[in-house]
Amino acid sequence: MGRAVSFDFRMLVTGVLAAALLGPAPARATKPDAVPQAAETPSRWGGFDFLAEDEAVIVPGNEDLLASIVGKGEKLPGGCEFTGGKIDKNRIDATYQCAGKEVVVELMHPAKAEGAAARTKKFAFRVKQGAPPPELQSALESTIRGREASFEWKLIPLATRRPAASWTLLAGAALAALALLGWLLRSRRTAAG
Repeated sequence: MGRAVSFDFRMLVTGVLAAALLGPAPARATKPDAVPQAAETPSRWGGFDFLAEDEAVIVPGNEDLLASIVGKGEKLPGGCEFTGGKIDKNRIDATYQCAGKEVVVELMHPAKAEGAAARTKKFAFRVKQGAPPPELQSALESTIRGREASFEWKLIPLATRRPAASWTLLAGAALAALALLGWLLRSRRTAAG
């Protein structure tokens, strides 16, 4: 009888040690209550986003404002016209037809603007695809500056996106240490008696 209890206890210690060493199971992506997500927005809220700073995201409901900011419905210089766009969680891809050729301009938060061609107070942008006429960049910069005042980025604090894996690991290690101590004490009693 003492042997069966000892075997079960070792299995428990092994399982706890394995859980402590392997870490927690991956967290399911969750959405913070304060940030709604449109069905067409491809993004992962929560999970293991180990970013060094807050993340600026575009919340649903800004589609018309953003379309206006990128020049929808206007004749732009160089024979360019806005033909469509895509809003991702933290960037906008605006597509234009310029003299029969497709040009894609990417807008993002100014803090995430590596390689940006231009910056405004709330946006940075760069050509992602194609070769636009030179006057398109200055026209877009002017249009964005004139219309960006109503737009606000939603900042998602790092703490809401990062799982508390370190606390789980610490608790697992403490439990494993206690289990090991109990197993050692039980082994001594069995050996002595």
